[in-house]
Amino acid sequence: MGLAMAFVTVNLGAQQGISGIGFFLFGLGLSDLLFQKLVGTVETVKGFSKIEIPILSNIPIIGEIFFNQNILVYIAYALVPIAWFVLQKTTIGLKIRAVGENPEAADSLGVSVAAIRYTTVIMGGILSGIA
Repeated sequence: MGLAMAFVTVNLGAQQGISGIGFFLFGLGLSDLLFQKLVGTVETVKGFSKIEIPILSNIPIIGEIFFNQNILVYIAYALVPIAWFVLQKTTIGLKIRAVGENPEAADSLGVSVAAIRYTTVIMGGILSGIA
């Protein structure tokens, strides 16, 4: 889905917001249809089990929100500073920001605008799929 979204937005020049909603609805319908055809019934899929951090999960309100979640939430917590570091402190992050702010200037400096756009949209699709 991420590759298809990248093709539509980068090559065809569609707006990401509008095409993103379309791909979301298409994926929702397709997954339901395939699940009905392959499995025969619509069932809810069990998620990952929650990981409770011993002392911190007992804090009122905050403990339940932050310290009693499944593994994907903790991975998301770790990805925030990693994404910040990549975008702010690395060459690829500079290229991503340059392509986002001024693609013509980035292209004149030899940055492959299409490759950066494809990569970022596909990475966004991967992270959305994990969520």
